[in-house]
Amino acid sequence: MFTKFIRNKKIILIGLATYVFAALYLSEKIFVIFRRPSVEVKSSLVVSDESTPTPIDIKENIQRLCSKNFSHYNGYRNNTYLNSAVVIHKYKFVICLTPKSGCSFFKRFLYYISSHKSISSPFIYSLGAAHGLPLNTTKMLTEKQLEKVQGEYKFVLFVRDPYKRLFSSYVDKVFSRYDYWSGFSRKLIKESRPSAPDKSKKCGTDATLTDLIRYLVSQISEGKSMDSHFMPTHFITNPCSVKYDFIGKLENFKTDAATIFSKLHVEYQSILDEIDSGTIKDELEDVVNIVSGLKNNKKLNKNPCFDIHNFTRRMWRKLQIKGLICYKFNLTITKEELLSLNKTQFLSILTKYSNNSFSDPDCHKTRKFPFLEAYYSVPKKDLEDLAKLFSSECELWDYPIKPDIIFDPDKRISTGPFTYFNFDDV
Repeated sequence: MFTKFIRNKKIILIGLATYVFAALYLSEKIFVIFRRPSVEVKSSLVVSDESTPTPIDIKENIQRLCSKNFSHYNGYRNNTYLNSAVVIHKYKFVICLTPKSGCSFFKRFLYYISSHKSISSPFIYSLGAAHGLPLNTTKMLTEKQLEKVQGEYKFVLFVRDPYKRLFSSYVDKVFSRYDYWSGFSRKLIKESRPSAPDKSKKCGTDATLTDLIRYLVSQISEGKSMDSHFMPTHFITNPCSVKYDFIGKLENFKTDAATIFSKLHVEYQSILDEIDSGTIKDELEDVVNIVSGLKNNKKLNKNPCFDIHNFTRRMWRKLQIKGLICYKFNLTITKEELLSLNKTQFLSILTKYSNNSFSDPDCHKTRKFPFLEAYYSVPKKDLEDLAKLFSSECELWDYPIKPDIIFDPDKRISTGPFTYFNFDDV
């Protein structure tokens, strides 16, 4: 009987191995077909140059760097790209969505313009719901369909300053996501800061931007992949294989989106008019939904590393970091008051302070301070390592490899007396 068990176990293992190799082969085969030679690109890249003194031809940057075979992450990029590229058959275009480059907005917008349902606005779907919307990706296409798409459809990409994108990922994931703390953040601290206090290693609630940078640099230097929120964009978007017709920048989102979607004959104006107010509403409601959902989570609230009131203060701080609530305003409600609030009441409090923040000129002046404070806290060596990691990314999309305001001591500015990343406060 024991011999029979061993034989069956071997059969199962052989079967699993065969399945895995077949899946990898098919994935690679599909991706090899999914290439668009540069001669097929008839329209020039649409890239806003509002932030630069002269127009920059990103197309030339891509061709120059790709000729050097500058990236070694083909395996990671192939699989991720097929899941990230959304196909909109109605308007005959493909858009590659990358985390922290407008991804949540685009998922809702794409569903809005392609769905047969009568939808009044993309913003009727929450940030959380955005990632569950049914969208067609290139991974769902057959080889024949892929050939048709790559020959007849336009390809779109939005990029973002790598330093701002990494900071945004840090704030939204490492700093304020409780479900990251127990796993990812603990790993960051253990590997990047081995001398950290036991509580830090156990709870993961105080991982810094420096911890993230060290871990990211280490992972990539060792040829390992990690959460796509932190990986450079070109590892996901495959600019050497996929020839993009239109590339926009998140920093000039409205201008670039209007230009691109106009050329694709997509109705967009009413949505772009709504995007500022919709984004604020998104962020405030997201905090309300997360906090309200966790208040009654008995298992989580028994965890010694988690306290709902402290977590809510952390979420409040996240809104301050994003410039939606001014640094002047503290969360004054007690834990008992918090537990008694319903969603409507909590949202009313957040909205009140957010409105007051936008009407205060002093608050507007300080919105870039959290970004600078975080990078100013990073040791010089780690900044240099990050710049080296980001060099290709910055060259590709025309961003400074070493922004003066971060790297040049003479160009640094005071970020004021308020400390956004004091973990003792939150």
